[in-house]
Amino acid sequence: MENIQPMKATFTSKGKQAAGKALPALAGLALCLGLSSCGGNSTSKTAIVAATPDPQIFLASAVWGTDVNNITNTVAVYALDEEAKTFTQTTYGFSASQENAQVNYAGNLTPLARGLIGLDLTYNVDSGGSTCSGNFCPLSYSPAIPYGWALELADQSGGFVQLENQAVTPLVAASACPDSKATTYQFVTIPAPVAPTGELQAPPVWYPLADTAYGSVSVTGTGANVSFRGIKQYALGGAAPLQTYSTLSGTPAVYTSIAGTCYATVYGNTISVPASTTILNPGSDETVEPTAITGIGASGLLVESNTSNFTAKSSPPYQPFLGAGTGAIGLPQPSSAITASSLTGARYLGFVYGSGNVSANPTWSSTVASFGFSTVPTSCASIAPASSTLIYGGDFPANNPGSSAVQGNGGFGNCDLAIDLGAQASATNGLFPHATVYIGASFSANPTVGAFSFPAVAIAGQLDGKNAIFLIGDQTSNTGTPIQGWGIYLLQSN
Repeated sequence: MENIQPMKATFTSKGKQAAGKALPALAGLALCLGLSSCGGNSTSKTAIVAATPDPQIFLASAVWGTDVNNITNTVAVYALDEEAKTFTQTTYGFSASQENAQVNYAGNLTPLARGLIGLDLTYNVDSGGSTCSGNFCPLSYSPAIPYGWALELADQSGGFVQLENQAVTPLVAASACPDSKATTYQFVTIPAPVAPTGELQAPPVWYPLADTAYGSVSVTGTGANVSFRGIKQYALGGAAPLQTYSTLSGTPAVYTSIAGTCYATVYGNTISVPASTTILNPGSDETVEPTAITGIGASGLLVESNTSNFTAKSSPPYQPFLGAGTGAIGLPQPSSAITASSLTGARYLGFVYGSGNVSANPTWSSTVASFGFSTVPTSCASIAPASSTLIYGGDFPANNPGSSAVQGNGGFGNCDLAIDLGAQASATNGLFPHATVYIGASFSANPTVGAFSFPAVAIAGQLDGKNAIFLIGDQTSNTGTPIQGWGIYLLQSN
């Protein structure tokens, strides 16, 4: 057994083994120092992998959602080059099938109206072809084919990406470690498939009636040492969480403070929690103690990734300490109360994510969405009654925000969704604990046969001088049984 300190990052593989499963993940190594096996070989190696500043490098959190080949999303690196108008997605693994970096997707990016980016694919490491041999079936595309969408903050410190048949994934450019100034962040859980009966399960299962839905934390840093203090976590409705997954022993625990270590990795200057890790049998069969990887961007976007092993009801390879589900996303708490009109009067682009249900897998969905209109359509009145805290929005015709018709209309979508933020918490700026989401019957990812609504919690603040709204909610049956979790992530657009 070797004790490796400090732990640097979380590496996983996008590739498939012969049985079609994701490769084993090696958590916490941007640095393999004198290990007897690093990459499945018997020779000793030293490999140091540092952050790359150009093009912009983003940590991409692991979020539940599989593509057509049943490959699970993992912690990854996205490189978006606005000058060359290209993108790549890369994962890292140490095993007999993948050593170090593997580019999974590559292609071109096209700027669209209101800051949306279209992603066109030129290369796919695993197209799933039936005539392929070995673990992968690389395929190049000429001309490039439409394959997804992305949003970036104006300073390129973060955003979101959604590839075809995959869930929306938050991106963060962790350009620096936290400094000594204490900053309070509010966060919401990135939901995982719902466990309807509430049995205690490890991530990526999320039980809305008891697991963490939202919370806050104060972050400070001194060099490589990072402190997370004053952690407060709540279930939907404001109750303290009854179930979190802070250990692998099966005993729930709730952290109020915890230490992490921040170092330059292939994911940027990311924070590992806990601050050290123990590696047993390093290589393709390693056993790794739980950990989470967290990045904080220059604008204040916080992204925590809890896991990359999406086998329901299995033990998590990494330890969540903020939120539950597959991770958390947050932003700095505003210094003063937010006026409702400043939020409802703005226009947004973002994504709507339905996490699905473990008893009916796969039922997850991920949809590009637009909220706010230059002129509110009259059809919006049928979605929800207007109020001073309500924002109308929706998906796009044929789920294609890049179509000539949509772009010619300024990049606005349908009106088949609405968010009523409700009242802001009197003692917590930027927290809206009693929001309501309305899903219209025509919304493309509506899992029912008609319109419905569900309660939610939203946090709001500013990133790069513009509004950001992140929301989590729980859709339930008529008997109150959780059906699936919903996440909505909106960035103010021009």
